[in-house]
Amino acid sequence: MSERTDQEEILPLLLRPLVAVGVTIRLTFHTQGLLMSGVLISEGEYLKRLLEQVIAGTRAAEGEQSKAVAEGLEGLRAQVMALPEEVDGTAPFLHFRDVRIHYGVGTDRTATLWRVRSSAIDGISLESLDHERRFS
Repeated sequence: MSERTDQEEILPLLLRPLVAVGVTIRLTFHTQGLLMSGVLISEGEYLKRLLEQVIAGTRAAEGEQSKAVAEGLEGLRAQVMALPEEVDGTAPFLHFRDVRIHYGVGTDRTATLWRVRSSAIDGISLESLDHERRFS
């Protein structure tokens, strides 16, 4: 009898080709006692979005130190923008955008980005697959 591949190995392998061709994958998953849903994205897209949020936050702050930090982060932009857009099937983490954390009736919270270790996901269900047009 062959060994079964764990979910953290097979899930990104199944979903990676869909993300690469422009399919938006919305998943609901259970991790560490939380029920969450979000759109699966690549690590590259996750880091790009995170960097943009941090730069915007430091630019909004006043003072020379904030400006210096924002300028330093601008230097990282080229490196982050060069990261691949596909989901890595061997990555130990999954990355999501437009996350909703379901605490119970009427108590949902939202988060722009979420990063979770694949092995921490206890269960997962496919919410939707939508093809999005990408323009270069």
